[in-house]
Amino acid sequence: MGPRLRAVLTPMSPRLLHLLAAQGLRAWAWAVAEVVKGVGGLEIREHQGKTPLLVAAAAAQAGIVGDLLVLGAEADAADQRGRTVLQAVMTSGIQVNVETRNFEG
Repeated sequence: MGPRLRAVLTPMSPRLLHLLAAQGLRAWAWAVAEVVKGVGGLEIREHQGKTPLLVAAAAAQAGIVGDLLVLGAEADAADQRGRTVLQAVMTSGIQVNVETRNFEG
């Protein structure tokens, strides 16, 4: 991403990332997340206390959820009601494998 585009995205990117995550615009969400990750932008909360990761999980955007986790979003984030990312994923319809295994596999 060029410096010109970065200069445009940086001031508006916290709200923009929430919108992109909700709409499922994965490539754009990745680009904006890369811009804001170094300044805590992955953990910025909207009016209900949701991070972009929580918004993506609630909107059943599995690809964006994975991308945000890879980029360093906090997996244990919770909104104002105490709802976690895992709870949002489970109610959104995303198929999740939460199988536990011991150290032997």
